[in-house]
Amino acid sequence: DPEEIITPTTAITETIAEEVTAAVATPETSTMTTYTVQPGDTLSVIAKKFDTTTPLLVELNGLRNANLLYVGRELLIPLNGDSAANDEVAPEATATSIAPEEPPAEATEVPLEEPTADPTVAPSIEPTAEPAAEATLENDSVAVDSAPEPTTTTYTVRSGDTLSLIAQRFDTTTAELLRLNGLRNANLLYVGQPLVVPITREAETAGAIAESTRINFAAGGTAATVDGTVIFPEQVCYVLEAGAGHEMTVSISSDDDLANFLVRAADGAVNAGVPLKRLENADRTWSYILPTTGDYHICVATPEGAVFYELTISIPVACTSVTQAIQTVDWALFLQNDPALTHEAIGGDHYVTTGMNAGATPVGGIPQVDQIIYGDFDGDCEEEAGIPLFSGGTAGNVGYLVYDRRATGDADGTIATKLVTWGEGYKLILAADAGILIVSNALYQGWEPNCCPSGRSYENYRLQDDTLTLLAAMSEGFGEARQPTVEHFYELLHSRNFADAYALLSPALQAANPYDAWVAGYAATETIVAIITPDPDVTDRVLADLRVTERLSNGAARIRHYSGYWDLVWNGTIPGWILQDGSFTIIP
Repeated sequence: DPEEIITPTTAITETIAEEVTAAVATPETSTMTTYTVQPGDTLSVIAKKFDTTTPLLVELNGLRNANLLYVGRELLIPLNGDSAANDEVAPEATATSIAPEEPPAEATEVPLEEPTADPTVAPSIEPTAEPAAEATLENDSVAVDSAPEPTTTTYTVRSGDTLSLIAQRFDTTTAELLRLNGLRNANLLYVGQPLVVPITREAETAGAIAESTRINFAAGGTAATVDGTVIFPEQVCYVLEAGAGHEMTVSISSDDDLANFLVRAADGAVNAGVPLKRLENADRTWSYILPTTGDYHICVATPEGAVFYELTISIPVACTSVTQAIQTVDWALFLQNDPALTHEAIGGDHYVTTGMNAGATPVGGIPQVDQIIYGDFDGDCEEEAGIPLFSGGTAGNVGYLVYDRRATGDADGTIATKLVTWGEGYKLILAADAGILIVSNALYQGWEPNCCPSGRSYENYRLQDDTLTLLAAMSEGFGEARQPTVEHFYELLHSRNFADAYALLSPALQAANPYDAWVAGYAATETIVAIITPDPDVTDRVLADLRVTERLSNGAARIRHYSGYWDLVWNGTIPGWILQDGSFTIIP
């Protein structure tokens, strides 16, 4: 009965309080009696029986919820003159609660909250932070002005939940959850029960990502577990620091496997900013060899409703001591006799070539034993060796070899060094970082002189089952290549190679200047003389001084002088520099 519902607040609203005060102060209500709650009683029924009001009984007995009574509870009752009810004697009753209209299902699956000392007070009901809207007293009921309902979603009750715990998760009160769901008893929940819960403004924003919470493993620990509730469409994010070459395993559990997670490196250059594990990846357990040392973000999301989850992150301790015996090998002598290679003397240099290997193109060159790098590339606590191969010419290092140490099975326990894999490159540089093999190559777009590439690529590898697995790829541009890029752009325009010139414009410029219209703008242009210089004050900007010869419709030639600049950005997809934005004025 809606007339029996009283919104739990920290105080009775002003109108009710005045009514209660007046009633208590009158001589008619100065006499009190007690009444023991019986099965089937409601507070409004008791109020009518004693010719009083529900709000007055709530105030006199310190009740916080008019709907929660217990059989055997003694209530203080004001006596208003002669009443047949005054002579009633409450029978003895057992301490069972008055059941709500709809019986709960499987209520025992969810632990009840501990009852308060006063069994007529709803356990764990939090008072609301603000007074209820102004109310008027009418026919023993409270009429509350309607207020806008909060934005809500649905949460499914899980084992171990209590209403107060759920309220804490959603930054609300038990009383508000009772109201939103029409519940009469905070203790009667069942596993799988859908509950309407309020959500905050931040959670309403599509794709909202909360500030990341830092996770630190306990001293000496290798794993941590966190839990929480995620509400569609928000994401709950965590951040932790980890080292390159370590294997991180992340797993998540939730009801119906609704919650999932993504993992991305805080450094946007890693994996081109793409998450290492996406939400679209349905795996709830994921392992990965981390490509770089630094922070990693893990964000939890759900496609619908509100979901409780448990997230576990594990990063086993790397080797505290790595065996470095491979560094004692006499590589010059060993490589001259390695049967895994073919050998040839060219101009006094020892030239080697690899054989065939699944997934690896044969490479050859002069082993650079003075450039060998070492690292535990497969995580077995023993170092491997990376050896560059030199072309003998301007191409520089064109490949590399990776050697591991293997037990021969001999009775004396001797160790053999074995070629396990290799790779190719151009002007290649090898490096090692915390168990990661880093292969760097010079980047050319095809028009640069051999001396001067536009930038370098960096590929991070892990050795797994004698195969190099790519963990991450990134690139960077050399600043000194910006000026030659703009010079090449005007060379292409001058030679009327519009397609290649257009390809040097950024996607934004291309979108603003459709190709056909852009080419038409150069229909009258015959020659372009460009003087390009770096801007000493603005990074990524070059200055351009142009003299353009145009042929007019009457056949006459006109020379125009333009002055301006181009801003360039590095495009890792090409990879190379592209013209992002420019501004030019005509000089009289």
